[in-house]
Amino acid sequence: MTWRARTDGRLRALRALPELAHLGESDLRRLLRHFDEVRVPAGTVVATAGQFCGQYVVILDGRLETRTSPGSPAGTACASCGWDAMCKRGVSRATVVAASDARLLVMGRAEFRGVPMKARGQRQDSKAPAQVRPLRV
Repeated sequence: MTWRARTDGRLRALRALPELAHLGESDLRRLLRHFDEVRVPAGTVVATAGQFCGQYVVILDGRLETRTSPGSPAGTACASCGWDAMCKRGVSRATVVAASDARLLVMGRAEFRGVPMKARGQRQDSKAPAQVRPLRV
């Protein structure tokens, strides 16, 4: 597979995600630089319910399953996992396990902080601290 074909496949995967649907081609290309591509064998735990979410994961090939509690039936994970928890700096809602060998795009916490607010669907000033003015008596 050529470098261009691999990049095009990655861009298609990002373009198909609802959380990134508002981004244009150039924004997606810039965002792609923040991801690493990894291969994981079946059975690999990608996220653990109740633990701090440290990565945003996009599925390129393979299948992930979610488990909301131990012993619960598994469901097929969406095309990505961790977006909301990363935006809120929260915990994973479900345990996510590779149901088959999988090829993933992974963005860690440090890289996610580097993603422009526009890409996260937030206004640029939404994280700015409020200006505190001294009270004049």
